[in-house]
Amino acid sequence: MGFLIANTIGILLPAISSEFDLTPIQQGMLSSAPFWANVGLMIVIALWVSRYAPKILTLVTVVLGGAFILVQAWAQGFFGIFVGRLLFGVTMIAREPARSLLIRQWLPQKEVNHAGGISNLFFGIIVSGGVFLLPMLLNHFNGNWRNVMITFAFIFFGLAIVWAIFGKENPLAEQEAKEKDSEFQIIVRIFRYKDVWFAGIGFLGVVMSFASFNSFLPTLFADSYDISLGKSGLIVGLYILPGGFSGVIVGLFCKSSKSRSFILMLSGIVITITYGAMTLVDSYNWLILLAL
Repeated sequence: MGFLIANTIGILLPAISSEFDLTPIQQGMLSSAPFWANVGLMIVIALWVSRYAPKILTLVTVVLGGAFILVQAWAQGFFGIFVGRLLFGVTMIAREPARSLLIRQWLPQKEVNHAGGISNLFFGIIVSGGVFLLPMLLNHFNGNWRNVMITFAFIFFGLAIVWAIFGKENPLAEQEAKEKDSEFQIIVRIFRYKDVWFAGIGFLGVVMSFASFNSFLPTLFADSYDISLGKSGLIVGLYILPGGFSGVIVGLFCKSSKSRSFILMLSGIVITITYGAMTLVDSYNWLILLAL
């Protein structure tokens, strides 16, 4: 759900911009705010929160996430929304160590790739579904983006209650915990591998293009191509959903380093071509085809 909130701002941006008369720079700052927290604070926050139990950490960050969505909903200007989205991004970062530890607790090492693929599948389904349904929700509230935000906040609070009741941990064996290196030593060791740098830089490009398109594509379509927000939501949802299923397929069949490297390179080429084409094509049918 966190990525849904972070990536669906583009559908709400025309309404927010209309109320506050935002400049394109301010719109970009709002869209990128959660990712600023990711880039600037990921390592520091991960080191700090990784000492806490994953169930408690997940519960706290989900509750805080809902609270910061309410901050955005009640904001009276650009600064309030920006701070709310920035702090919401911090809660997303803080939740990642808990997610990783829960996967490690419940799954053997050989199944971690499958878990990543399934996680990617849920990301695709939830975010694409949210982008598709968001224009309908916005229309239900007569264009009131604040009510949409409040709805999201209560969904977060509901998820927090469900997690508090049903969420479980599977603590690692004491011996395994004793043999574990410190988090700082692990991070230093990871950064010694050049493949990590290559993958990180490549993923940075993907996230930048993905976030940019999610933020500005609905506005571009509405202003330049006269495509409604509902149709924009369908286009955006269609280029997110296949990625979820492909993540499962890659996790199941691409087990060697060579095959994974090939997939990364091929994905980068396809993303570059399709995103470039979507900025040049004004036909709705062609945009649907490119999104798929």
